[in-house]
Amino acid sequence: MVLTELSVVDECFWTLFTRAEATTFAGVPYTFDLLERAGFADLDLPRLRYITAAGGRLAPHRVRTLAELGQRTGWDLFVMYGQTEATARMAYLPPDLAAAQPASIGIAIPGGALDLAPVDGEPSGDVGELVYTGANVMLGYAQEPADLALGRTTSVLRTGDLARVTDTGMYEIVGRRGGFAKLFGKRIDLQEVERSLGAHGINATCLAPIPQSDSSADSERLVVAVVRADDCWPGSDRIRAAAAEAAAVAPTAIQVLDLPELPRLSSGKVDLPALRKLATQPNPRGAAEGDTSDVAEGDLVTSLVSAYAATLNRDDASVASSFVSLRGDSMSYVELSVVVERLLGKLPANWHVMSIGALANTVTTQSGGSQPPPHRNRWTRQIETNVLLRALAVFLVVGSHVTLFDLRGGAHLLIAIAGFNFARFHLSNSERRTRLRGMLASVRRIAVPSMVWMAFAALLDSQYSFANVFFLHNVVMPDADNAAWRYWFVEALVYLLIFSAAVVAIPALHRAEQRWPFGFVLVLLGVGLVFRYGLIETATGPKAIYTPAMVLFVFALGWAIARARTWPQRGLVVALIVVTLPGYSENLTRVVIVMAGLALLLLVPTVRVPSLLGKGVGLVAGASLYIYLSHWQVYPLFGEQELLALAASVGFGIALWFTVGRLTARTSSAASQGFAPWWKTVRCLRIRPTLRSGDSCVSKPLSLQPNTRSWFVGGRTRRGCS
Repeated sequence: MVLTELSVVDECFWTLFTRAEATTFAGVPYTFDLLERAGFADLDLPRLRYITAAGGRLAPHRVRTLAELGQRTGWDLFVMYGQTEATARMAYLPPDLAAAQPASIGIAIPGGALDLAPVDGEPSGDVGELVYTGANVMLGYAQEPADLALGRTTSVLRTGDLARVTDTGMYEIVGRRGGFAKLFGKRIDLQEVERSLGAHGINATCLAPIPQSDSSADSERLVVAVVRADDCWPGSDRIRAAAAEAAAVAPTAIQVLDLPELPRLSSGKVDLPALRKLATQPNPRGAAEGDTSDVAEGDLVTSLVSAYAATLNRDDASVASSFVSLRGDSMSYVELSVVVERLLGKLPANWHVMSIGALANTVTTQSGGSQPPPHRNRWTRQIETNVLLRALAVFLVVGSHVTLFDLRGGAHLLIAIAGFNFARFHLSNSERRTRLRGMLASVRRIAVPSMVWMAFAALLDSQYSFANVFFLHNVVMPDADNAAWRYWFVEALVYLLIFSAAVVAIPALHRAEQRWPFGFVLVLLGVGLVFRYGLIETATGPKAIYTPAMVLFVFALGWAIARARTWPQRGLVVALIVVTLPGYSENLTRVVIVMAGLALLLLVPTVRVPSLLGKGVGLVAGASLYIYLSHWQVYPLFGEQELLALAASVGFGIALWFTVGRLTARTSSAASQGFAPWWKTVRCLRIRPTLRSGDSCVSKPLSLQPNTRSWFVGGRTRRGCS
């Protein structure tokens, strides 16, 4: 048995699942929503024998999809039906019938029996209330302590569900006695409306009519809550029309509640009271998208959502979003980590894979309720070691170039940190296409501003050429020793990111990386060492150690640090650092700086620094790319005033970073107001003309949940994958 706090959308969950050779797992409907978005169908789980589903109704289309997937890959799906009063199990759907009869709950469990009781007013004679008898039915309801001594007071459980018996003898739920609404005197089956919308690819939750403020009969509305998909949205009018057709009412009687995520209980079921509260607000959609205080912990959550939206230029940030699910990368990581630390008082481990709601809960859990962030030491602050190292590395780069000191190795350390962050941010999502989109977006955020700046530099200085602009200097002049090599770091970084994205985009390698994350990067490191030791020569000049092939192993060492989860793995990484870096460069200082930086990155996750210094570190680390790009043009303006040249280079780079950020935010805002990229328009064309059976829109992956510990019951304790 494996116990873990990992979320099913965390790749580490499946790493642990495979490593433990687990054969089964159980889920509620929300679990399978998450799995569909996380690419469960692409996982290779050779030991999996069966999956059980309970805790609420699993949509027929989801049952069929899972059953067919199981038939292809060798495992069974058991869909179960039950209620708490019968210890949660009353019926199950035999796996061999799941694909053919996905709407059925199946047959009674051994020792139990199902029957139908007549229901007054039910027009169909073959439909009745489902009644269950069996030894697992509760003893009765206790109203006071003395009732506990009464013994059994009931042996029959009236479920409240309306059901019928199919031609094959299976029971099928067709509604619920309490799951009906009256609108204009018409009796409406809410579940039937939901099923009808589901057939059009619309995942909806329906609420009974909510009287409006004027309390008149014709002011009642049937509420249809729908999760807005990221790229494909048929529009409220089309949803309203489809719901009105299913309920046989006028479209004006339907209220569409457009939400980024449905509020849910800890069990994963939809929180209907919270949903009803959202529906009765004066501007429900606006509240759902902007005011998250009804769903989580008040002002803290609102502040976090605003910070994520502003930093990542994602207006769709919600309480369920995480840094990873919003496709954050190393360019935005530093800035957001500083804000999160300020809001929470302490930066949680693995905060980048935690949802905003989970981050807020770390505060309320510590304080025992919905309280402000705990008191923070005003003189010091906690920052992640990789942030400190980024700032220190670019400081060493600029300081060495202005000849204030000669401490080389900062750029190579930045390459290693890039590998570390690549694994953390882009490999945390198990869905291959989502991974690839995030990787390519990260490449774009580095390559585009670099190309613009290097084009500017080439126009001002003939030492640079358009080979720099298009990252071709290493290709056209690999053995040259000239000033154009100054931008080797950016060129190498872009090549490494593209290469890594291409590797993990291959389905077979994608599955291998998911199954053996540490072993996978060791193989990649081995490839890099082939070039590092000259077994395959790519360049022979004095600048050979700056080529992408020669720094691949440094990038892979950073990647390996992110994937080293156990102390034996960390020990192996330390050994690889000690063995592979000496001799890489004739400059001993460079080797020592890179080795020391990697050791700190591996062994010291966070550090405390003076608060004032922490703010400066955050700025320098966040602007590190822009400082590197621009310092070549800035520091020569100050001649031999090395200290002033260093300060000016860093200051100009930070200002450039802020300027680009503002321009990017404005561009994003313009796009959100109607100037959407053409490719998003094309993606949605298939559902815009009409709503057809089978059409569906898959939204973005849900945020990852906090994960810190995992245990093997009956085995040795292990650290969690993340």
